[in-house]
Amino acid sequence: MAHTGPLYARWTGERLQLGFRVEHRHTNPLGICHGGMMATFCDMLLPITAFYATPALHGRFLPTVSLQLDYLAPAPKGAWVEGQAQVLRTTRSLVFAQGLV
Repeated sequence: MAHTGPLYARWTGERLQLGFRVEHRHTNPLGICHGGMMATFCDMLLPITAFYATPALHGRFLPTVSLQLDYLAPAPKGAWVEGQAQVLRTTRSLVFAQGLV
């Protein structure tokens, strides 16, 4: 969190909203949020959402097995980046989720 945060979260009772302000340390040489930072943010958004949305997962460690990203638009320095996710399915040992940032 020292390098990626602070992250801001709001639980609406139905969905978790997670966000951050793009700072200089999050950017590439062009001043755009680095893809690695966006991937890290997504890698935090999905399991945190699963944790809050699924009481049966409380207290469980949720390692990432697969993470796929499509980058649609740049986020320049100073931009607010916010994401929401939803749990699609849970099994005995896996959670499937998708998000939009």
